[in-house]
Amino acid sequence: MRFKISDLVAVNMETLKAKDDVFDVEYADTGSVTAGIFGPAEYFESLRQAPSRARRVAMAGDTVYSTVRPNQRHFGFITNKLANRIYSTGFAVLHPNPEKVLPYYFYLIMNQEWVTETLQSVGSGSTSAYPSIRPGDILNLEVEVPDLETQRRIVNIFQSLDGKMLVNNQINDNLAA
Repeated sequence: MRFKISDLVAVNMETLKAKDDVFDVEYADTGSVTAGIFGPAEYFESLRQAPSRARRVAMAGDTVYSTVRPNQRHFGFITNKLANRIYSTGFAVLHPNPEKVLPYYFYLIMNQEWVTETLQSVGSGSTSAYPSIRPGDILNLEVEVPDLETQRRIVNIFQSLDGKMLVNNQINDNLAA
């Protein structure tokens, strides 16, 4: 079936306020993730010491998608919620409705080249100094989504492959060290 992404996900469900008492913050900015690979987060003793953009909270199963320079593919899937991981407001945090789309299947949708190209095209028309999009631009995309059982089969295949690639990358890193 064909859906608008707005029918499949909620966006930015939780955003912290500057005055919130959050300690031992691990901050992920938009440059800390590329094509699903997360780099190290920046540590701060409290939210008050973190950059003012450190406000978004993501849960396990969410997809974080940078609203700045879509062609740089700064997006990723949140496998586990890390207690004090806070994301930049430069991310749209997309929370799938599992009755309509499996979280990892939704991530696979967002990982497609046509999505990146479409959002880059939209962003190139923005009035800022660099290509940027709004969460609404993501929500307005239309996508084909199969039934949940078909999604499960596809997810099982891709998660198996992703796991094998992760192990291979770890082996390569150990060999290079």
